[in-house]
Amino acid sequence: MLKPARPSRTRRAEGFVFADPSGRRWRSLRVLIAVLSAGLLVLSLVAVASGLVSPWSRNGATAAELVSRGNVTTSVAVGSGPVQRVLAVKRSPGEVSGVDPGTDAVVHRFTADEIRTIGDAQYVDYFSGYDTLPAKTVSLTFDDGPDPRYTPELLDVLGTQHVPATFFVIGKNVARNPQIVQRMVAEGHAVGDHTMNHPDLAGIPAWRNAYELVSTDRIIRATTGIATRLWRLPYDTGEGADAGPSTDSLLAAQQRGYLHAGYDFDTTDWALDPQATTAAKDIPLPDFSSDDHLTVLLHDAGGPTGRRRWRTYATT
Repeated sequence: MLKPARPSRTRRAEGFVFADPSGRRWRSLRVLIAVLSAGLLVLSLVAVASGLVSPWSRNGATAAELVSRGNVTTSVAVGSGPVQRVLAVKRSPGEVSGVDPGTDAVVHRFTADEIRTIGDAQYVDYFSGYDTLPAKTVSLTFDDGPDPRYTPELLDVLGTQHVPATFFVIGKNVARNPQIVQRMVAEGHAVGDHTMNHPDLAGIPAWRNAYELVSTDRIIRATTGIATRLWRLPYDTGEGADAGPSTDSLLAAQQRGYLHAGYDFDTTDWALDPQATTAAKDIPLPDFSSDDHLTVLLHDAGGPTGRRRWRTYATT
C-alpha cells in the first residue's frame, strides 16, 4: 500500500487573514494567488527551459539529453508494485543492476529470473512496492479531484470504514478546494501529484511538462505543508512498458525526484454517467479471490458530468 504522508503541521482556521464565515473571500484569494504564481512559474520555466530547476537536487544529464543521446525506450517490465522507474541496465562481472539514468546510482540488483526477462535490453521499467506487504493488500487510489461535493462524501465513507487511500490531485482543483486536501492529509490519506491541468504530457513541450508537475507540487506544499514525491501520469493505461508510456516525461519527473505510481486495475468508473440508472454493480471490480496485491484506480472527479456516487460503495 502506498504509505500515507503525514503533515508537518496543521493550520488552524482562525489563523487565516480573512474572517469571512463563508470562506468565499479567502478561497477566491487562494485561487488568484495560485493563478498568478503559476503564471510567474511559466515565465521562469520558459527562460530556463534548457536547464529546469528541480524541487529536489538533480545531477547528471537532463532527460531530454538522455533521450536524444541514448534513444531511451523501454520494452521490458520487471518487478512488482505500483511505483515505476525507468532504469538503465548496467552489466558487470557477476552482477546486473538497474541504475538511475541521470545519476548512475544503483536502484536495484536484478535477480536471475529478472536477468532472463531483461535479455539484452538497455533500459527497463522497474516496478516496486509489493515486496514487503502482507498477502492480498488492496490499495485504493483516486484521481482527478478534489471535487467540492463528492470528495468530502468519499472521505466520509473512507473514514467510517477506517480505510486509508491515495489521492492524485489536479493542481487547479487543489487551488479551488484547499480545505478538502487539508482534510485528506489530516485524516491520514496520502496525496500525490496528477499535474495542474491533466494534459497528455507526450504532446506538449518539455517546459510545459515541468510546469504541470512542479507547480502542482508547489500548490500542495502551500496548502498542506507537505511535499509529495508521488505522481501519476495523466491518461496512464497502467500497463507499464507494454503500453509504450511517455518515457521522456517519466525520466524528466524521475530526475526531479518524483516517483511514478501506476495501478493494476482500472474500474473505468469515469466512463459511467452517474444518473439514477447507474448502480454500483455497473462498476467493474477486480478478482479479490487472488492472493496478489492490487492497486485499484478510481476517480473522485471527472467523467461525463464530474460526479460520482460514492455512497453506493458503502451500501452494496
